[in-house]
Amino acid sequence: MNAEIIAVGSELLTPFRQDTNSLYLTEKLNTLGVEVSFKTIVGDNLKDIVRVTKAALSRSDILIFSGGLGPTEDDLTREAVAQTLGLHLKRDPDIVQAIERRFTEHGWKMSPNTWKPPKRNRCGAKGRCAANERLPPGHTHALVGI
Repeated sequence: MNAEIIAVGSELLTPFRQDTNSLYLTEKLNTLGVEVSFKTIVGDNLKDIVRVTKAALSRSDILIFSGGLGPTEDDLTREAVAQTLGLHLKRDPDIVQAIERRFTEHGWKMSPNTWKPPKRNRCGAKGRCAANERLPPGHTHALVGI
């Protein structure tokens, strides 16, 4: 079984930021006996993320995305994966409530963009989709807390 890590973010393509998440993920995957065959960095461009996702699906058993899952306009990972898989995203009220509760418990302030009306049928944060919009079983999951 092999994995591919896809780090999303135009800032990672500059000399000012490093992709340290993929190092951590590689270590954890190797501990589980999963070989990381590819690491890809892609900027915040929907077409580029879709192209990278299609290529990764053709060569890797496991895809792990890091970045592009936040509330800002350039966070397009969910949309790109949904488009690649031919799925539609929608907000799950239970997930929204859980995220709001988590922020309140920690005393964190949420970005004003977090719950703005979706322009592209966005999921809530963490990349989770409504229960009736299932991704292929055993193929796609969001990592909580990373």
